[in-house]
Amino acid sequence: TGKERSYTVQRGDTLASISRKFYKSSARWQRILDANTDILTKPSDLKPGQTLVIP
Repeated sequence: TGKERSYTVQRGDTLASISRKFYKSSARWQRILDANTDILTKPSDLKPGQTLVIP
């Protein structure tokens, strides 16, 4: 779609906080998880230094 961005996970980040940063709503964290199933199978897999696709 041309709207995908990437984001490098920082210490203390959660999927909800990343969702809030990009979408102004913490409720869209599932979209981020779904777009990154190659590295994340559950929210607790999130680690600093990972590069996520932000759909």
